Amino acid sequence: MTLLIIDASIAAAWLLPDEDNPRGQLWLERVITNGAFVPVIWHYEVRNVLRICERRGRLGSLAMTKALETIATLPITTGNLNGWDQVMRLSARHNLTIYDAAYLELALRLEGQLATFDRALAAAAHAHGVLANL
Repeated sequence: MTLLIIDASIAAAWLLPDEDNPRGQLWLERVITNGAFVPVIWHYEVRNVLRICERRGRLGSLAMTKALETIATLPITTGNLNGWDQVMRLSARHNLTIYDAAYLELALRLEGQLATFDRALAAAAHAHGVLANL
């Protein structure tokens, strides 16, 4: 089975009630069944999204607690980031943020498939043949 790498946009689709969509739920089911990999930055990005949503009133404290509990129970493995030079090259080549390039680098290094709702990151993953499909 091919390893799955997920970015923060995928997690936001599960964790934020107003961003719920059928594809996000399918990705969640796949993660629950088969697990997924993320770079360290994923943990910061997901929590930052949750915090911003809480601050803006999109997410209450109960929903925040539930979201954090959900994250903690998922079979998600955090990959180390030792491909800094590759992250820089991928960022420059595809005009990605360093954060997004970290997801792409992990997918390439692990020979996995990257799931994202981010258009620029999806285009870069597609260019490298690592864009995940449902």
